[in-house]
Amino acid sequence: MTFLLDAAFAHNPRPLRLHALKLRLALMAIYYAYRERQPAGEPHPYGCSLPSVDVRNMIGLGRAKDARALRRAIGELQDDPAYQWINLSQHGRRLAFALEPSLCHVAHMERYALIKNEDFQRPGTIADFHLSLRHAEVRKMKAPACAAPPVGAAAMAGPGSRPDDDWARRTLLPAVRRLAARIDAPVFVGAVWPANPAMAPSLRFRFGGSGTVWTPAGMRKVRIDEHAWLVTADGAKRLNRPRIKPVHAP
Repeated sequence: MTFLLDAAFAHNPRPLRLHALKLRLALMAIYYAYRERQPAGEPHPYGCSLPSVDVRNMIGLGRAKDARALRRAIGELQDDPAYQWINLSQHGRRLAFALEPSLCHVAHMERYALIKNEDFQRPGTIADFHLSLRHAEVRKMKAPACAAPPVGAAAMAGPGSRPDDDWARRTLLPAVRRLAARIDAPVFVGAVWPANPAMAPSLRFRFGGSGTVWTPAGMRKVRIDEHAWLVTADGAKRLNRPRIKPVHAP
């Protein structure tokens, strides 16, 4: 199943755990597949109801013996602007949901993400999931590139994690490496940390490949204040380690 998602709803700005992230897109995939099968002229549905086991299988909870993990994921999505509501029946066997109305009556999208099943079923970490979505938003561009503001970097780190330089080295770059292997192309990563180390960085990504117009020089272009790497399936090569430090007035 492939569907288009308005870019404004592609990313949840709050840090979520992996099953909640997967559930968020899985329900959208279910809705759009269901709506395509509706007879022409029928009223537009805003959501649907289905056996919860089908949802659990989609998000990697098929072997769970009960619905507790699914309930936790639903709880994380209660304030998500993409959904009016998501409910699990008392016995946990059926799940029902309704999307935000503008997602049900899409006439034109200035910016969108082309979502495929693999974007929310394959990723094994929170960082993998967010990177798949970032790539889904730009993969049809001639020079695919995108930026994640500090709130996006914090979401990419997940609940309870701080997106510092150690996180970038241990978690982000390995996830980018896996994506580079999957798309068979190099990926540029740029990160700018603010003077306050407790704050999240802003991130930039460029996705190379034979179908793009990126040149080697264009892929490697960095800002003076930016930590930067060029990542391939074989590893990450450091391009820039800024030496700039703030000087405060006496």
